[in-house]
Amino acid sequence: MSDISPRNIILNQLAKKYAPRPGVGNPVSSTTVEQMEMMNSFFPEAHYVSEKMYELARANYEVLGFDMIMPVFSVVVESYALGCKVDWGRPDMMPQILGKLWKSYGDIEIKRNFLSNHAAKAVLDCIARLKNRYPDAAVVGKVFGPWTLSYHFFGVSDFLIKTIDSPHEVKDILNKLIGVTIKFANAQVRAGADAITVADHATRDLCSPDSYRDFLIPV
Repeated sequence: MSDISPRNIILNQLAKKYAPRPGVGNPVSSTTVEQMEMMNSFFPEAHYVSEKMYELARANYEVLGFDMIMPVFSVVVESYALGCKVDWGRPDMMPQILGKLWKSYGDIEIKRNFLSNHAAKAVLDCIARLKNRYPDAAVVGKVFGPWTLSYHFFGVSDFLIKTIDSPHEVKDILNKLIGVTIKFANAQVRAGADAITVADHATRDLCSPDSYRDFLIPV
């Protein structure tokens, strides 16, 4: 038996170093209604209340036996913190963005203090608490890239139309919004995250591989 911690197994594998076994975990989200019932912590509160988020997230380690804990369950924290309206859902329904915030690049306004928003603070507080309570587990944060944020701020259809009609504007938008992704990721690392999942939904059902190549890889 190796005495290497679950955290170091995950980190070694991410760094392409030796680990005695495969690391196990879900860096995106692994939550079910059954887990909510077991931990007595439910959506939607677990999306924006630190205590509820903490209780539900630790099921990764306590119930599922994963080597990592990932507490960010939704895809809307950054967008909500910057002004989007959100339907926070219910235990069996994820949050959804309501409406659009901006129409063009010129409308973009990034609040300097968006990390002070209560939902963003809940994530940071939860990560710090998980790091303190579970030092042997890998605590993984999560942020969303500029393509996903653009869907939220401009609307999926309108943004995808821009990739055809206004490709230069799209590049400007992505270069602007990547700052949000980086700022939230760095804040999570400072709070104690060992690694960060960077999720961005440039998926084949919505755009071509060429779009990923032309727009996201340069960012």
